[in-house]
Amino acid sequence: MAFIIGDQLILRLSNNLIATICDAALAFVFLWLAAYVADWSLSTGELLTIVLVLGLVEAMYHRMLRELPAR
Repeated sequence: MAFIIGDQLILRLSNNLIATICDAALAFVFLWLAAYVADWSLSTGELLTIVLVLGLVEAMYHRMLRELPAR
């Protein structure tokens, strides 16, 4: 779902920053809901750290996608 929304739709319509922010927000919501439903002891700091790392990896991934030749 995140791939379709963030990498296929938003990244094509906007830029890397907007797509990365949307992907990170989607990951935050998903992980927060998963932690709530599964009763994980995931603190807000841990959740934000995971989302920050994920956002950095997403930014690098989006940059790589932009540099690939179109098919």
